[in-house]
Amino acid sequence: MWFIFLIACIVVALAALIVIWIGSIIFHSIDKQERKNELEQEINEKVKKDLKEKP
Repeated sequence: MWFIFLIACIVVALAALIVIWIGSIIFHSIDKQERKNELEQEINEKVKKDLKEKP
């Protein structure tokens, strides 16, 4: 009886770890995309500024 309970606890813990791992991958992907977008926006603003300054 205790054996079944321990196996069930281990299975639930592994499922939770998998969900956390997948969430972490998604979070890092979103963070990476946001940093990329911020960098592109800064570059675009700099290019626009440089184009305005040149007659």
